[in-house]
Amino acid sequence: MTKQSIIAADEARFPLSKLSLSSMNPRQNVPAAEVEELAESIWTAGLIQNLAGIMDGNGGAEIVAGGRRLRALQLLAERHADLAQVRPELANPPVRLAPDDSTAQAWAVAENAARRDLHPADEIRAYGKMERNGATPATIARAFAVTEKSVYRRLALAGLPEAVIDALAANEINLSAAACFTGIVKLRGISIAGTRGHDQTQAIWGLFRPSLSC
Repeated sequence: MTKQSIIAADEARFPLSKLSLSSMNPRQNVPAAEVEELAESIWTAGLIQNLAGIMDGNGGAEIVAGGRRLRALQLLAERHADLAQVRPELANPPVRLAPDDSTAQAWAVAENAARRDLHPADEIRAYGKMERNGATPATIARAFAVTEKSVYRRLALAGLPEAVIDALAANEINLSAAACFTGIVKLRGISIAGTRGHDQTQAIWGLFRPSLSC
């Protein structure tokens, strides 16, 4: 597959080693049981719905829609060393390629809006990213089929350090604790926006995390 053919094509096949999950994909956390179930389905019935992504500049693609399917395919590759021989269509899945970042982002939002609820940490990251890219709370609410009030609640936490959101994603803390931490930061007169505020909140997180229970 030449570079020219990739650019001209709307769809191309890639070996799984050349595929990765894009940061545009809102669903960064997927329960292992879901991946297991989907892997069994794909093994039996095949890949019914193709992946969608954007070229990564290294001959591969970053998947913006179909993250669960990608994980399931990767699981099958781990379990079947001869996947390329016995199921070549799964070892080299077709990927619909977006022509630009804005299209890729739209695909990611469209697919995930129709899927089961996102983890709160994924919502915080996804909504925050869309806001940084210029989307209004109303636009975000329409894209994810949620209320503006819900969007505002998540955006209030979007400036938290990654360590805090990671802890939320791992279910080490809940939304109440994350909101409580935000309150602690505000009481200290620190903005969670900007580099200086980020560094300060990281330091406070390290201090309060062992006993944070609000």
